[in-house]
Amino acid sequence: MENIVIVGAGALGREVLLIAEDACRANPSLAIKGFLDRDANALAGFSTPVGIIGDDDYIIDPDDRLVLAMAEPKLRLKLAARFAAKGAKFLTLVHPTAIITRTASLAQGVTVAPFCHVADCAKVGAYTFLNTYASVGHDARIGAGCFFGPYATINGFSELGDGVLLGTHATVTPSTQVGAGAKIAAGSVVYKTVKPNHLAIGNPAKAHAIY
Repeated sequence: MENIVIVGAGALGREVLLIAEDACRANPSLAIKGFLDRDANALAGFSTPVGIIGDDDYIIDPDDRLVLAMAEPKLRLKLAARFAAKGAKFLTLVHPTAIITRTASLAQGVTVAPFCHVADCAKVGAYTFLNTYASVGHDARIGAGCFFGPYATINGFSELGDGVLLGTHATVTPSTQVGAGAKIAAGSVVYKTVKPNHLAIGNPAKAHAIY
């Protein structure tokens, strides 16, 4: 038995809970243990079958499998490193409706929401989150700690560095590179390279330094 521990009890955490519930129904070897959050009242007013069981100081049990539930890539990577240093193991959580081709690969700690598609020979880096209806094209490469909003798309042979955020309906066209720490605004379409730590907005997207 692997016990799912969701790191972050905010809105995304509650969405991850629903993904985990469906995954548990499909895989009886999984069970949901609870949330980790610094705010002990984060779930106040919400009806959830599990509660907050700890915070950053939580002691990892051998059967615990962590799932990161925050959208900000820098925070995803920071918390992944913090808990990994404590010996934590991370679950690769895939909703039963997602399509992951047999030639694709998902690293540890990846979360795939309902109706996503990861195509032939694509590689998704550790701790990346693919939100509902997001898609990854064939032979694409995604770094660690990235976050895809709903319907975000990266096309064939494109590459994302570590910690990239794609807003809802953001699109990266084929064979295009997006540097580490960059953000692609909702609805934007990227046709050419986006440098690291830049924000790209519009169609065609224009990039500006954000750090």
